[in-house]
Amino acid sequence: MDAQKVALGAAAAVSVGALASAQNAWKAAALRESALNRSLGLKAEDIVIIGCGISGICMGIKLKEAGIPFVIIEKESDIGGTWFLNRYYGAACDVPAHLYSFSFMRKMDWSVPYAPQKEIHAYLTSVVEKYDLRKHIRFNTALDHAEWAEDEKRWHMALSDGSVLEPRFMINCIGALHYANIPNVPGVESFEGDAFHTAEWRDDYDFRGKRVALIGSAASAVQVAPELARQASKLTILQRTPNWISPRTMGVLPREKYSDFQKWLFTNVPGAELLHRGSIYMLLEAYFMLGVFDKSGPAQAVAQKIIRDSMHHELRGRPDLIEKVVPKFNVGCKRICRTDEFLPTLRRDNVELIAAGLGRVEPDGVVDANGDKHEADVIVYATGFKVGSLGLARITGANGFSVTGSDIAENAVEAYLGTSINKMPNSFMLLGPNTGLGHNSIIAMIESQANYTTRMISEAIDNGIERVEVKPASVSKYYDWVWKKFEKRVWTKDCGSWYLNKDGKVFSLWPESTLTYFRMLDRAPSLLHDYDVAYKSGAQPARL
Repeated sequence: MDAQKVALGAAAAVSVGALASAQNAWKAAALRESALNRSLGLKAEDIVIIGCGISGICMGIKLKEAGIPFVIIEKESDIGGTWFLNRYYGAACDVPAHLYSFSFMRKMDWSVPYAPQKEIHAYLTSVVEKYDLRKHIRFNTALDHAEWAEDEKRWHMALSDGSVLEPRFMINCIGALHYANIPNVPGVESFEGDAFHTAEWRDDYDFRGKRVALIGSAASAVQVAPELARQASKLTILQRTPNWISPRTMGVLPREKYSDFQKWLFTNVPGAELLHRGSIYMLLEAYFMLGVFDKSGPAQAVAQKIIRDSMHHELRGRPDLIEKVVPKFNVGCKRICRTDEFLPTLRRDNVELIAAGLGRVEPDGVVDANGDKHEADVIVYATGFKVGSLGLARITGANGFSVTGSDIAENAVEAYLGTSINKMPNSFMLLGPNTGLGHNSIIAMIESQANYTTRMISEAIDNGIERVEVKPASVSKYYDWVWKKFEKRVWTKDCGSWYLNKDGKVFSLWPESTLTYFRMLDRAPSLLHDYDVAYKSGAQPARL
């Protein structure tokens, strides 16, 4: 009897397995057929992606998997966006490396816990090569301006090379942080020495023996300063506002680098790297969920004490530096800088930190906001970027509505789920308003947005829809929730952060956990629910 049960059970298991295999094969065939159908009647120029940084790469891959042809325009000579432009000394990601790769192409052999620029760019290049994206990219091609043509249901995109593209859908993957921001102060052009921004780095420049003025003390400054100090005869750092500076140590990360054994383990033992990646993600997410980024509460107080004690320890015996460098505002109000080298650099004899921003530039040096002059042979601007999710180009949508990237920031332009702006038909964006992060990896947000955008465009193509525009009511309801969530967050405090616009609104960050965002996009209803649509002549209204 037992043998009979075993035999019946085995037969049932085989049948279930065969059925599952058949279902999977059917689904795969259906997906291939759907992808083939989408490609029929479409040409690459019908869908244009602007930018080939991380978000543009991800968007291209998702469209390719869905069988949707596309072209990518990229203003630089290579892929990578931020990680192509920022090549200054010490350039590295402040998010742990094993979270800084796509879930569908994880990198198992990161060399160090926080990956340097070259390693990240090499990884992105390998992704582009694996998915054969380079043939879709037009390099050295920037968007000058774009305008929606209502009668044609297409965008007219004027490009820097004089050509014009007329896509059905335009997907903006420019990102918010890549146009260098040079301070608007008197005398910038009068300086007789060399001057450049960290995002416009001169690889062959020799700093040895020079007097260097470093303008800024935040994310890029804390990375570039240590090597500048080792080479320069004098390094003067102008700090407009202080920053919370946390060591890079984290319980789930190695102290300095990944060992050969760890790399072997991640590469050869199924699930090992995924477990490591997951532990990093959950630890960072736990900081948020426990309230570290709330305006007040025990978690905020504990975070302040831990980081303050660490900074005091690094600057022990230097009360002058402690007074200048340790912030008095809440942790997380500005982006936390993770570095082990910056604070020790400030103790060097050839380094002077000035607790004042840049007032003006003179032919032989800089004058700080207090009126004191500091002679310099070279100026390095570590002053961030012109913030905006649409770049510098002007984009004109329906009914004359027109925006640039700076408008997005200054006017807190609202985008449904951070992807869709009302009066911008057939247009989506990645890393749009209120989708940046202050606590975790942005790549996970990008993947979620790329999946959502692909789903919306696929629904339009599959159902003969020629025009989609997010409903004002969808945007309004969504932002009622967003602004409510921000009320308790630390980012709404005024601490000189670029997170806030001129009216004190947080236009850049997501106010909740990343898990909340993933669920919202994954469970977002069909196109017809949140968008007004128009069908091609002869197309039947869809039931999505």
